[in-house]
Amino acid sequence: MIPSSNGTAIAGATGTDLGNVGRNVLRGPRQTNVDFSVIKRFPFGESRNIEFRAEFFNLFNHVNLANPISNFNAVLSSGGSIDTNTGRIINPGDFGRVTSTSNNPRLIQVAVKINF
Repeated sequence: MIPSSNGTAIAGATGTDLGNVGRNVLRGPRQTNVDFSVIKRFPFGESRNIEFRAEFFNLFNHVNLANPISNFNAVLSSGGSIDTNTGRIINPGDFGRVTSTSNNPRLIQVAVKINF
C-alpha cells in the first residue's frame, strides 16, 4: 500500500496480484451417474447355461457438466481483456464458464454368453 497525501492508502497494483484464495477451493457442478444391469441365465443340461445380459451406463441420460475454466490464461486467449494499469479483469472471456461435459451419453450394451 502506498500512502497518499490526504491520508488514504492506494494500492500499487501492477497486475500481478491474484488474491489470497487457497488452492483447490473451487467446486464444480454436481455429478450424477446411474448404471444398471440385468442378467438372466437359462440352464440346459447339467452344467451348461446361456446367459443374456443387458447393461445400461448413464441410465437416465443425465448431463454432467465439466468444471468451469479456471486458468487465467483463458482470459486473454478467449478474447477477454485485462486492464494493464490495475490488473483488473474487464472482460473475462471464457474464464469461469462451463464449456463441455464430463461423461458419456447413455450407453447400452447387450451380450449373450454360453457357459459349458
